[in-house]
Amino acid sequence: MVVLIHTSGGGLPRFADIPHEWWWTCNIVNGFGKFSVPVFVMISGALLLGKEIDTFPFLQKRFLRVWLPFTVWVIISVLYNNFFEYRPISFKKAFTDYLIMGAGNLYGHFWFIYMLLGLYLITPFLNYFVLRAKPNEVYFFLFLCFVSCSIFPLIKEFTGTSIRLDLQNFGGYIGYFISGYVLKNSNYKLNKWIYILGFLGGYVITILGFYWLMSPEGKVNPYFYQYLSPNVILMSLCIFMFFKDFLNREIYPKIISSLDNVSFGIYLSHYLIITILSHKLMLNWAWHPPLIGIFTHAGLTLIIAFILTWSISKLPKGYWIIG
Repeated sequence: MVVLIHTSGGGLPRFADIPHEWWWTCNIVNGFGKFSVPVFVMISGALLLGKEIDTFPFLQKRFLRVWLPFTVWVIISVLYNNFFEYRPISFKKAFTDYLIMGAGNLYGHFWFIYMLLGLYLITPFLNYFVLRAKPNEVYFFLFLCFVSCSIFPLIKEFTGTSIRLDLQNFGGYIGYFISGYVLKNSNYKLNKWIYILGFLGGYVITILGFYWLMSPEGKVNPYFYQYLSPNVILMSLCIFMFFKDFLNREIYPKIISSLDNVSFGIYLSHYLIITILSHKLMLNWAWHPPLIGIFTHAGLTLIIAFILTWSISKLPKGYWIIG
């Protein structure tokens, strides 16, 4: 889903320049994938929380596994931009972005690494909380996260009123993280059609809302695309519960285990591969029809990234590069 988001996103800012059916193709594909990051965070919470954690060994293991490969791919991305894209990035700027500003300034998808590492840092403390808190206390915490990170921005977006009770830094993706743990251990099981209709409802709001806020000149307002918007929260919760309750079969992990083992390497490398295929081979959403271009671009990206990451995994110390 992340790869599809990145192969379809190029047409979205060109609302005023391309045929509307092309733009709508990009919007429909891109909006569908918006549950990807939230569900990843929910799965992480489901797997990491609820067990006793030895803080410093946990952080050492998690940090090294993420930070070292991330650093390698930042260097690769800087070198590629300087030598092949004619977009020189000075060492000083790259180093500043890497340490202070966030390497998302180099490649957009790197923002995710900083969010992930932040979650890892507070996981032992969140874990202490969920193991000892009463259920109502956990629900109240999730309520605060939802209100501060989703409802307050919604009010500001449509009324211009800023709520002075600022809790956004307190919430964020922590809400998804703890939601994954809560839902994993929940005994509530709704009819599957409730999850399907809830997901579709959130999806329709996502793509129509994004269109509604698009200016005639093509200026993008990303509110309905934000991972913490109510519509994306609805999509994410519904698809997480649908898979948990109705597609939780022992055979599935066996089928995709090879992909699982290299998924982080695919994430780190995929954007560079997307860039090369688009800029050097002109393979992107601008193909006619754009749907073929988007899925061909995404499919080749996944294949190349898988082969690359799998090959690196066979090298001595290859995990330093792919995690």
